[in-house]
Amino acid sequence: MTWRGRMSVAVVLACGISAPATAFADPAPDPGGRVVTQAEVDAAAKAVEDTQAEVAAVQKRLDDAREQQQAAQDAAEIAAEKANGARALLAEKTRAAATARQTAAAAAAEAEASQGDVEHMAAQLYMRGGSLSEFAWLFAKSTGDMARAEADITAAQDYRQGRLEDARDAQARAAAGAAAAVAAQKAQQQAATQAATALTDAQDAAKKAADISTQIAAQEKQLVARLAELRRTSVQVEQRRQTQLREAAEAAEAARIRAQVGAAGSVGSSSSATGVSPANLPAPNSKAAGTAISFAKAQLGKPYLWGGTGPGAFDCSGLTLGAWTSAGGRLPRTAQWQYTATARVAIADLQPGDLVFFGPNDRAIHHVGLYVGNGTMIEAPHTGAVIRYSSIYRRSLLPTGGRVG
Repeated sequence: MTWRGRMSVAVVLACGISAPATAFADPAPDPGGRVVTQAEVDAAAKAVEDTQAEVAAVQKRLDDAREQQQAAQDAAEIAAEKANGARALLAEKTRAAATARQTAAAAAAEAEASQGDVEHMAAQLYMRGGSLSEFAWLFAKSTGDMARAEADITAAQDYRQGRLEDARDAQARAAAGAAAAVAAQKAQQQAATQAATALTDAQDAAKKAADISTQIAAQEKQLVARLAELRRTSVQVEQRRQTQLREAAEAAEAARIRAQVGAAGSVGSSSSATGVSPANLPAPNSKAAGTAISFAKAQLGKPYLWGGTGPGAFDCSGLTLGAWTSAGGRLPRTAQWQYTATARVAIADLQPGDLVFFGPNDRAIHHVGLYVGNGTMIEAPHTGAVIRYSSIYRRSLLPTGGRVG
């Protein structure tokens, strides 16, 4: 085909891509005398369509890969939070077991002392002939007044009975303390087993998420290269395009969630949709919140580390724990426990320093961030990422945050 003929095909294709199919009814003459057939036009149009279809398919594979990566990261967060909870429970049970052993030891010592008193009293009575009147000697020994001691036999009887009862009570407490110590030790061992299992699960989930991320990174590299080939651009251009697409998708998702929150209620009316009454909330402590936020800002750029509570690395609940501990607040270790320990506040009523939670529901929370205002939080996101500012508006955002009292 001549250069003019190729130009004619190009003109026809350019028109045919944007025009209805009926535009191809009449063959186009080539200025050189050759006629471009309908079959050639159809073939060229199909080639364009096939290319567009492959571009769409490749883009979908990229999007699906990112969804898979996000799901793996969520699963790793859930496992990590469960492991954090198991470790915190183990620490609690370990302290309880130590306390129970101390209590049991003290009760045993008291029982031994009480039993010694009773045995000493019995020995004195035996040496005195064992008569009840001689029992008064225990009282007369310090005063030398036997007449008065004989008159106080009833009191002596009460004393003897009291010491016997004290001894029995001390022995009962010692037995109960020993049983409690055994139970506490069993609870500690059970918690240790659960913690070990949760640790293994968390490590497996973290490794799986890391492996998936590595695989997806390699897959994305290949897919982006294919897109560059199909679109006749460069890999760098396609990488920038993918970054822009991802950011646009995140922005659209954030706008959608923000709109949902707005539809659920605005400040002053959000309580009807969330069941939270702003009037019953503790007033925000702006000074403490400012200290907590300053702490979180100082950690920006530090790496995420599962189980991390600083100073060099943090996980999500470790960061919020450290932030509020620096401000004098008290929070438990895990995101789930922090949700339970804080007062519910509707998303529309959030104030800087409040916590925001993420998960499929309020019984399966896997992430927490520190709200800093304007729909933004500071978070420790996931393995491979660093502490950063992020939008709170995600699909897994729970409808209520938490205010530290």
